[in-house]
Amino acid sequence: MAGTAALTFVDQPIRHFWQSRDNQFLNGVERMGYHYGKPYTAVGLSAGLYLSGIVFQSQWAKETGLMLETSIFSSSLVMGTIKNVAGRARPGATVENLIFEPFSKSPAYHAFPSRHSSVAFGISLIMARRVESVPLKILFYSLAGTTAVSRMYADAHWLSDVAFGGALAWFCADTAIERIQANRFRMVRRKNDILVWKVYPYPGGVTFRASVR
Repeated sequence: MAGTAALTFVDQPIRHFWQSRDNQFLNGVERMGYHYGKPYTAVGLSAGLYLSGIVFQSQWAKETGLMLETSIFSSSLVMGTIKNVAGRARPGATVENLIFEPFSKSPAYHAFPSRHSSVAFGISLIMARRVESVPLKILFYSLAGTTAVSRMYADAHWLSDVAFGGALAWFCADTAIERIQANRFRMVRRKNDILVWKVYPYPGGVTFRASVR
């Protein structure tokens, strides 16, 4: 939050920088980043990985697909709440970067945080953590970078919107990886076992845990 607040002081100069650029290359980057940050990209990738893990019996693919789905779902829940409560105006709607209309129904006042950035960085953070190849890690982070550029170049978000969206993605992705990896070694349920679900609070929220009897 402190970092996001600090970035609001450079929102205007960064906006002016991107609005003074207009060329075919950046237009292509904008389109690529726009589609990479859409929910359908995350849903398609997570579903594809999970199903391929089932078909080819790959634990890596199933875990990675589940991590992506969990991260994007959790960040979307938080994002939707913050967007409505904050009601921050998009750059294209006003010349000021600190105009707020809480609980506004207009898309022009749903700038903070950037959903595209959260989805894009969520995908890239998990995929980069799950692969060993350095070139692939660079590719995934570069794709997330195109989304960040896309949202500012299209005048849809301020820099601070993009930064907070990325931070939210990092928190949700890191939590999803940690929790799902922790479940890897849990006891496998037998046919005659009775499955009992319990809810446990912990400093970061709550977790559902299954036990067998």
